[in-house]
Amino acid sequence: YNCFETSAANASGLAASLKAKGLDKEIAVVVWAGDGGTYDIGIQGLSGAAERRENFIYVCYNNQAYMNTGIQRSGATPYGTRTTTTPIIGKTQMNKNMIKIMAAHGLSYIATASPSDLDDLYAKFQKAREMNGQGVRYIEIISHNPKSIEAYEGDTDLFILPGYEFQTVDCMVTNFHLPESTLLMMVSAFTGRENILNLYQTAMENGYRFYSFGDSMFIF
Repeated sequence: YNCFETSAANASGLAASLKAKGLDKEIAVVVWAGDGGTYDIGIQGLSGAAERRENFIYVCYNNQAYMNTGIQRSGATPYGTRTTTTPIIGKTQMNKNMIKIMAAHGLSYIATASPSDLDDLYAKFQKAREMNGQGVRYIEIISHNPKSIEAYEGDTDLFILPGYEFQTVDCMVTNFHLPESTLLMMVSAFTGRENILNLYQTAMENGYRFYSFGDSMFIF
């Protein structure tokens, strides 16, 4: 146990200690933090550790509010949700997109999971463990609280970015997409940025046709 705003910083020190003792390959450091300690007061330590590629698994247990201290709103609380600190009209800000924030750090592994699917949850922890030594691996476990979280209808800004773990497909047929497009982000997430750059280089060298009515590629 530690101050919940220092979880990532403490994990960084623990990972460094294990490495110095030659134990980093057999012992995995795992951080377990809530959404308040991840999205808000602990984001500084997490961002710094992610940028430095510290060696640990970071788990955010996201129930979308400060549940332990009285159901106050957090950076993970959705727009419109009524909490003890937003009791009348609900929260007036959108919740942060932590997956997008973590993807911006270039993490090697990012996954979301739910307690309702324990097999999937176990598999994602196992994969994160197998990627030991590849920087921070981020897993977000979503656990809604029906007493305080309400349904939301409206626009979203969700994107599939590199680091995302696909769950329902293991191959894809697609064409060559425009630079800076969301489709290019999606295929980069699917097969890796370096693989996509190599594929595009091959396509240019061989005169493939690009864009909607061009040639296609099979990636897996």
